[in-house]
Amino acid sequence: MEVITIYFSYIKKTIFCLFDYKTCSGRREYFYFYLFVAFCSIFAGIIIGFIMEFIDILGEVILSFFLILVFVFSLPLCIRRLNDIGKNPWFILIGLIPIGGPITLLIFFCKISKENDKFKESKKNSLYPRDKSNNFIN
Repeated sequence: MEVITIYFSYIKKTIFCLFDYKTCSGRREYFYFYLFVAFCSIFAGIIIGFIMEFIDILGEVILSFFLILVFVFSLPLCIRRLNDIGKNPWFILIGLIPIGGPITLLIFFCKISKENDKFKESKKNSLYPRDKSNNFIN
């Protein structure tokens, strides 16, 4: 039960830190959010499939709204993740390069967090769990 609580605390942190581009996000927060997006995509796909049986345009509007919502929440999360590994937030534009760009970003997002003095304070007050030696678990 504690795992579910931690999972939803990361999702809540991602949603509430929507316009916070200065702090950082760990690997766990990043991948938990995309796991949540995958579950929501399956659920939305089922609902949109039923709706499009009757009204085509409504299903397309709901799908467009869902994709815009995912983009709006994932962009700051990606920028915070790049901050966490010590990269410039402008590296997000690498994702525009076909095939190689998204793969490069995925490799960046899988890297271990850098311990920057700039972000140590933000991590200290965050939802990240700690082990017994008071270190952050990423």
